[in-house]
Amino acid sequence: MEYHFKFVSYLKLRDVVLVATYHKWTKLLEKMSQNQCHGCIKLEEHLKSAKEMKKHKKEVHALQFQISDDALQQMPDFQGQIDVRKEIGYIDKDLVVQMKGRVACGMNSGEELICTDYLFENQLNDDLEPEEAVALIVVQPQKSLVHPKQ
Repeated sequence: MEYHFKFVSYLKLRDVVLVATYHKWTKLLEKMSQNQCHGCIKLEEHLKSAKEMKKHKKEVHALQFQISDDALQQMPDFQGQIDVRKEIGYIDKDLVVQMKGRVACGMNSGEELICTDYLFENQLNDDLEPEEAVALIVVQPQKSLVHPKQ
């Protein structure tokens, strides 16, 4: 430690934060050199194993969440959405997406179900060509973003 003090005074370092950072850095280097992994010939292999273990731990945590109470509480909402989509013909009883569902997936309006029903039930103006009806639904006016003054 005396060496480090001489080094700091030699450089005439007066910034407290810089000196503290330097001391932390040198302590870390000392700890690293004393660590038994420092000279290990299988270090790369051990690092790969540790990375793989970390990945598996994340997977375990994700699976634990899926069976947790929080995930189970969200299931009725999800099941309700599936039931609605079955009833209006977007998916069939085997949960296969139907034509109406595919059209709704291609829309970005925020009102995909309503727009798709308008299209499939021919509620748009009868004198529109199919391409024009689709363009009417897909291309909607975008709201302009108002940026607050700073």
